[in-house]
Amino acid sequence: MLGGVEYTLTALVVPVDITDIGHTLLRVIVGGLESLLSLHTLILTHNQLITTKLLSEAPAIQVLNVAHNHLPVLDGISQLPLLQTLDARDNNLLSVSANFL
Repeated sequence: MLGGVEYTLTALVVPVDITDIGHTLLRVIVGGLESLLSLHTLILTHNQLITTKLLSEAPAIQVLNVAHNHLPVLDGISQLPLLQTLDARDNNLLSVSANFL
């Protein structure tokens, strides 16, 4: 992919609860989150993310940091029932829905 990286999290075969994939030029997560049942903290800062849609595949996420990316919207994040902390600053967010949280 030009100017970015696609990343599949199925490469992580050990049980993890915290994953830091910051500063990796990540542009798109293409899948694999559904296998990470104990993942409660996901750090994706300082990348080139353009979507968060597949993050809804990881319903155990409690802390999500997607700061410093290129996100125009926060797709799928409202489907994270355990989410307590979200950092989405310094993105290209156009708006946030009033019923988002």
